[in-house]
Amino acid sequence: MEVRYPDWLPSLKFMGAVEYGLNALCLEDVHGTLKIERVPQALILGDAYFDGIDEYTIRVTTEDLATLFHELVHIMQYSLYELEVYQEGNAYWKGEMMEGLSYEESPWELEAHHIEKVLLKCFELHRQKSS
Repeated sequence: MEVRYPDWLPSLKFMGAVEYGLNALCLEDVHGTLKIERVPQALILGDAYFDGIDEYTIRVTTEDLATLFHELVHIMQYSLYELEVYQEGNAYWKGEMMEGLSYEESPWELEAHHIEKVLLKCFELHRQKSS
């Protein structure tokens, strides 16, 4: 997967975390482009989108690595065609239509929160070993 940072240059640590996350989630060989955009502070810390063909987008407001890893999990879910969100709280999840779920009870969010924590811990251990 090709990574682009339109209109901004993130820190080396952030770019290293992107590379680490792509490898850990087996996304490096996925066909397509991942755009990581920095957006002004809003009601969200980050979000992720997939055009259904070959363009993935993550939007972040800061370089918070927990947010990055969380959104990378959604990219993995999209790339495996496990997730298709069509409205907040409504999605196709692993072949099943899910409707009216809150953020906190959405299974794709629960999975993303769990894997985000594992990735963050492993990335920090990886950085400690590398230095």
